[in-house]
Amino acid sequence: MDGRHFDIHYRNLDVVEHWSTKAFEGDFEVHLLGFHLAGIPTYMLTGELAISRILWGELPRPGYPDALRKNAPGVWLGRAHQELAYAAYWATSENPVSCAGALAKVVLQAAHARLAHRGVWALNEKRMVQWADLAALYDRFAALGSSPRELNTAIEEVGAAVAGVMAEVGVRSQ
Repeated sequence: MDGRHFDIHYRNLDVVEHWSTKAFEGDFEVHLLGFHLAGIPTYMLTGELAISRILWGELPRPGYPDALRKNAPGVWLGRAHQELAYAAYWATSENPVSCAGALAKVVLQAAHARLAHRGVWALNEKRMVQWADLAALYDRFAALGSSPRELNTAIEEVGAAVAGVMAEVGVRSQ
């Protein structure tokens, strides 16, 4: 419209209310959704409500829930830790495609954790890595390699980034 790109989202407000209540309790689910490597957290609906432009009517503008800031980082980092272990399997089986996919999910899961800890709504993965200060990993992915040695080096670097997020959010090693 007028040369500007925008998205219109229609949402069932009962579903938004349900997941917003859960978000304020610190609870959420992660659903598989196309174009979202790490999945989409159900609190995304609350984030949309908080920051999107409402075209008709009035809706509440919730802040980032304290309970979500407390609980979400551990959930995301638990997922990242499990995926990182699986990346190691892919490296030993000399499968660079699956290893790279697992490592990409780990980075995005760590980004979700860091952003949740900071109280930043992450509505999609388009710029999450930058917002979460994990863009230094771009060079690692650009030179991933395919040998077990190269893949294990990548796993170590991504693991170190995850450890940095864990330290920031106060989550102990899994």
